[in-house]
Amino acid sequence: MQNWEKTKEKLIELDNSWEQLYQKLRNNHKQEDLIEPVLLGYYTHSLNLATAVNESSILNASFYIANHTAKPIEQLTICIKIDASLPYQFSGKYINENDHGKKAGQQTAWQLVENNHDQYWFTYLPEEGLLADRTIQFANFAITWKAEEAYSLSIEGFIYTNEYPDGQAVLNPIFIAVTD
Repeated sequence: MQNWEKTKEKLIELDNSWEQLYQKLRNNHKQEDLIEPVLLGYYTHSLNLATAVNESSILNASFYIANHTAKPIEQLTICIKIDASLPYQFSGKYINENDHGKKAGQQTAWQLVENNHDQYWFTYLPEEGLLADRTIQFANFAITWKAEEAYSLSIEGFIYTNEYPDGQAVLNPIFIAVTD
């Protein structure tokens, strides 16, 4: 009889531990449901640094915008902010602010709306905006410069929408520093 009582106690303990585990998992699931959906921005890039002064260096990058919200994002604008200690050239696939429609054969979803020397502002052109649970990109922009003995370059990015009027910064700004 004593074995039966011990076995019964162990079964009750096991049942209680399973119940505790179930409650813990259930509570964690509820907490995850409370996490606010977000709009994320991030860069992917490759870099080819010159090894001698006055040789050209190039940074090729894409700016990704992921809509992890339940509704489309309309009136999407991005800002690419460049802080450089040397002259550089910026290029990419976009139409200029003076172009009132796509040029024949040009396939782009972005229009340059403002260029303040170190800030490049682009608006997303498709009327449907950035749909929920989708990711788009400002693809394959390039920054080139002639290398000096020491220089620095930083590229930040920001996303602006009606829902995010103060801007949402990219997760991974790019920083390059070369010292002699």
